[in-house]
Amino acid sequence: MKTLFTKTNANFGCYGKNSDVVKAHTGDIFTIEDVLNSDVPLKDKAWFIRRNCEFTIDEFRQFAIGCALCVLPIYEYKYPKDKVPREAIEAAQAYLKNEISIDELYTKRHAAAAAAYARGDSGISRRKPLRISGVCNQLSPDPNQAPT
Repeated sequence: MKTLFTKTNANFGCYGKNSDVVKAHTGDIFTIEDVLNSDVPLKDKAWFIRRNCEFTIDEFRQFAIGCALCVLPIYEYKYPKDKVPREAIEAAQAYLKNEISIDELYTKRHAAAAAAYARGDSGISRRKPLRISGVCNQLSPDPNQAPT
């Protein structure tokens, strides 16, 4: 995984190369730690890392799981009895360790999607209910491919 970046070749997305966020880093070279410790919103840090770190497929999958684990406490606070999302994340972790099959992973993924769709508050479009299972959907080898 790439962890060193230069201002001339890193993708800064909507911030652009001349923004205050980019100018805050002294010198042309900066690290992933610089990005993580910046004042940029978390969602933008995640975007930068995903677009610039040149993940292997397994690193990308682990990143997706890590993102899901970051927001899981929010869901569990709102729905303390619903363990389906945690089970989907655990299934993704188990799949990466070759402990379960892809069919078992899909079963957990669909259960999480169905639970989110039934609640109607998944933050996703009702026409694409499977996006709640981003952890599993992000198992795609192409990081530029949108989840389905």
